[in-house]
Parts: sequence; structure tokens; C-alpha cells
Amino acid sequence: MIKKHLYWDITLHFSEYPEPIKKQFNKIYFNKRKSFVFWLDRISMNFQEDLDWWVSSPSSRNLYYSDLYKYICVLKTLDKLKTKYSFSVITDSQAFKKILIKSFNSNILKVKIKLSKKLISKYFYFFYIIKNILLFFLQYSLIKIIIKKNYIPNNISLIDTFIIDKKNKEKFYYGNLKNLAIKQNKKVFFLTTIIENNFIKFFNILNSLNKSKDYFLKENYLNYRDLFYCFLYLNRKKKFDINYKKFEKFNLSSLIKEEIFYNRNLFSVFIGLSNYRFFKKMKLKSLNIKKFVNWFENQPFDKGLNYGLRKFYPNAISLGYQGFTDYPEYMNIYPSNAEFKSNVIPKKIVVCGEKYINLRKEFCKKLNIINGPALRAENVHKFSEKKRIYKVVIFLEGASKKMDRDIVLKFIDISKSFIDTKFYIKTHPILPINKLEVNIPNNVKVISGNFSSVAEKTLIAISYGNTSATLESLAYGCNLIIPYNNYFDKKNLKNFGVNKDYFKVCSNKLDIIKTIKFFLNKKNSKKFRNRKKIKNILFNKVNKKTLSVIL
Repeated sequence: MIKKHLYWDITLHFSEYPEPIKKQFNKIYFNKRKSFVFWLDRISMNFQEDLDWWVSSPSSRNLYYSDLYKYICVLKTLDKLKTKYSFSVITDSQAFKKILIKSFNSNILKVKIKLSKKLISKYFYFFYIIKNILLFFLQYSLIKIIIKKNYIPNNISLIDTFIIDKKNKEKFYYGNLKNLAIKQNKKVFFLTTIIENNFIKFFNILNSLNKSKDYFLKENYLNYRDLFYCFLYLNRKKKFDINYKKFEKFNLSSLIKEEIFYNRNLFSVFIGLSNYRFFKKMKLKSLNIKKFVNWFENQPFDKGLNYGLRKFYPNAISLGYQGFTDYPEYMNIYPSNAEFKSNVIPKKIVVCGEKYINLRKEFCKKLNIINGPALRAENVHKFSEKKRIYKVVIFLEGASKKMDRDIVLKFIDISKSFIDTKFYIKTHPILPINKLEVNIPNNVKVISGNFSSVAEKTLIAISYGNTSATLESLAYGCNLIIPYNNYFDKKNLKNFGVNKDYFKVCSNKLDIIKTIKFFLNKKNSKKFRNRKKIKNILFNKVNKKTLSVIL
């Protein structure tokens, strides 16, 4: 029997894989999570007290920094389908090409290398290193020059935050926490990291911070020797040039080393290491830290903060606030046993809804997880039904430029089927529309405003990926469309008992068009929009009791 031949470009998003592959790949991607995490834990325990390992890409389990898990799922998918199909696989990884050739007979599989930014950057990695060192150095120097060094009081409680614009400051992460603390006669101080590579915007943020004594930038308390320590990671990582345990029958050592030695997230590594040095410096100054609240996504910068805090301030109250919903694809938000044992995570994790407690323990049952306020979703319990003036709103994820751009292009095409309906795009604050490099037609409009002000006026919400907008939009009474099919969204919505009438997971453009037409024509009564159950189980109210966990 002649096997059907499939062409598989693994550099694409999984929603664009050939249909026979997509079904099997999604199943494996969902079911192999624990096996992958436990395998990575066994490797990681060899570097239990080595922060350099914990800030490196392979240990992150972050799908935007590491392709390791995706490659495993590709290998398992090929292994499962090799009796039915032959393949031409397209990849942009030289290391993965060699693994494929070694693992499968040439009669079954042909491998081609695709020219991509990732592949090109590997050959010009020296320039990528220089770029990141210069950027880190220049931002550090600007902070030292512009920002007045605020006095840090003893026995302080610090809240870790990121600033992405000069107006909202911490509000994107902690909502109205600052004003809520004032009402309770409590003072909050923020340990701040600025997320902005545009120097004009970076400069404007610095100027806005100079007016407040509530924000501390760690760069003011570090010196150039600390920067040198961060940069020496590039030399220290040579220790990771070793052979690693196989994942099942596959030897992935070359992939692990490729990710470490051609790290695509070097700037985050530097931030993580400098965060560690900050706590070391505070300890040397004999400054006591009473409590530290980490915005906890389990990223390299989080690991640097938590490792430093727990090493130099073992008696401090250590909290990791997860003020977001549940993203099963985003495996790093679920701490592992190795991370627990290595003290790179907080002592306690605070979630914003009762339903998330057991979910966060998926890979580590020993975690201490407690309930806290849903600060960013505070308005979900306050809004009153309003006219749905936005018929279709695409809430962009903001984690991947390519993914957001592809979604925008897809819906620009879909909007052509709706002459009398205007489509709206709500960008993520981290990734504005101009960075997507897309020409927006007249029937599509980009809108601003915070999420709640847009969602409460939206009839149909398009949401996807690792964003709280998916579940929040349901709580605001929106009809939800998830624009591509995967196991995770279906599993989540089923776990939370969401009524199937409220949402539709679509597998292609035609399915999306049909669903939009259905929701546009559907009579939505106030009873249908009453999502009290969703609100209560997924978003804790912000009150004195829940705030006491943080403040």
C-alpha cells in the first residue's frame, strides 16, 4: 500500500498544521505535559542550586522562549503516524534536523531547513549578544542618571511589578491596589522593572517615576560589578555543554544545548540575574525585608527574585501573586517539584479564584496555594448591563507578534463577509498595533481603553491563547469565539462548567463566519447575560478579607 505523503512545516502555529497531523499533535501536546515536566525535573535537579540553569531557556517551560516541548510532540506525532503516512518536515533548527534524520528511516521522512529569523540569528548570534548587552547597559545607566535614589525603609513590604507605560504604571498588573491600600491606611511600595525598548518611551517612564517615592528601581542599588556578573553568564553557561538524559527513546541533548547557547531571551536572563543581586545587596546593607509579593509567572526574572529573597531573607513572607486565569499551554505558571525544592518559587502562591487552586498543583502537590483578590478583574462584579455597541471585538493576546499578526490578517479577511458589521481590534498594551505591521481597512477599527470598559459593551469576543480575556469576556456577558481548535480551551471551559451556549471553538474560517452570523442573530436576554456563576468561581471579589492576603 502506498502511503499518503504529508508536508509539515513545524515552524507554523499548530492551527495551520495538516489536518491528520493536527489532530494527533494536539492530543499528544495535551497528554505529554506531565511526562515532559517530570523529565525536565530530573535534568534540573543536577543544577538544583545553580541560578544560571534556572534562568536559561530549557528549564523555563515557556512556549515563547523554548521549543523543546513542541519538538518532543513533533517526534511523538511522527512516531505515531509513521505507519500510515510519509512526511516532508520543514524546520528551522539544525539540531532538530539531525535528530529527525537519526530517529526515522529516510523512506518515511525527508527533512528540509527553512530560512527564518531564528536560523539567521544563530549565525549572527554575536551581534544579538552585543545588542542585548548594550541595551541592558544603556537602560541601567539611564536609570542611574535620571532616577533619584529613594530611601528604602527598614522592615519594608515590597510588591514586584512591571511598568509598560507612564500613565497606568502598576495598574495593568494590580488594578486599583494602590488606592485600595490607602483606604485601609496601608502603604505599598513597588519594586519596578520597566518593559520598554523604545528609548523615548523609556525616558518618559523614568521621568514619571521621579515624581513618586513609592517605586524602587533595583538598578539604583546595583553597581557595574553586578552588571558584569550578569554578562558573565555568557561564559558560565559553558558548564551546560554536557549530555542529558533521554526523553523516552529520544536523545535531545543537542536541542537543549542549542537553546542554551543560542538563547532567544537573553535580556530576561540578565534581568533574572540582576534581580538576584538586588536582594544580595539589600542583605549586605543590613536592610530587612518583611514581605515580598512577586507577580508570579515563573519566568527567569521571577526565579532570580525568589531565589535571592529565599536565600538572603529566609524568614521573609514570600508570596507569588497570580492575578490571572488558567492557561494550560503556558506550563511555566504551574510550578514543578524541582522548582519547589530549589527555592526558585515563592513560599506561597496566591490565586484569584477558588477553581485555580488544584489546577496550579498539577505538577507539584506540595505547593502552598491560597485564595486572594482578583485585582485586575475587580469590575467584573460591578458592571451593569449596557448596550453592546461593539458587535465583534478581537482581543489580541500580546505574547507573540507573529500570532497576533496572523489573527488580525485572518479576521480582516473574515470581515469581508460582513458588509454591515464593523470589526474592532483591542490590542494588548505590551504589543501595540503598529508593531504588527498590518494595514487596517476601513471596516476594521482599533479601539483603546481598559479591558472591562470594552468587554461590557461587546457582543462577540474573539479571544485565544494565554490571556485572561477568554474567561473574563464570558464573565462580562460576551459571546465567545475561540478562533482555532485545541484541547486546552475545551478542557478549561468544561472544567469550569461554562454553558456551551456561551462559546464556540472554531477550527477554520468558514466555521468562524457561521458562528459570528449565529451570535449576531441570536437574541441575548438579560437572563442569558447573567454570568454570576462564572464570576464567583473564577474571580474573587476585592474586599478587606481578600486584600489582607496581599497587603
